[in-house]
Amino acid sequence: MKRENLKRLIKSANGAFDVTFIKQDQTERTMHAELGIEYNLKGSVNKVERADRPYMTVFDHDAQGYRNINLDTCTSLTVNNKTYSF
Repeated sequence: MKRENLKRLIKSANGAFDVTFIKQDQTERTMHAELGIEYNLKGSVNKVERADRPYMTVFDHDAQGYRNINLDTCTSLTVNNKTYSF
């Protein structure tokens, strides 16, 4: 699935979503995440998210912190009770 379509699906989530992706060290990670959380937010500029990069910053509910998802390595996404596999 194209990166922009995946971003659109994630942004359409009504609250939290689950995403599985391959991390940089080649291990699989499943994350229960959400967009728009401003808990303990530091700084004002996200230097990771850019149009030329495949990353999206989300709040990881399990780790209680911000994490980056590599959209190019996503293997599944569950959003609004619907699961997509890639």
